[in-house]
Amino acid sequence: MLTLYSIALFFHIAGALGVFAALALDWVGIAKLRGARTVEQVREWAGVYGVIRALGAASVAALLIFGLYMTAVTWGP
Repeated sequence: MLTLYSIALFFHIAGALGVFAALALDWVGIAKLRGARTVEQVREWAGVYGVIRALGAASVAALLIFGLYMTAVTWGP
């Protein structure tokens, strides 16, 4: 049966995966920026950071919100 807790757990795990995806994109972006030889290459890889910022922020928010919900349900009053 699908409960609110299991839905929160799904989004909490998805948030954790999103954080790791943002960190991986950041790592690749830094490596590509380090190896860039022209301004065009820098601009191309600098555009990735808009996606990283949005993905990282949404993932951390999901981790926090759904983690706090699960904590309150499990150990709350």
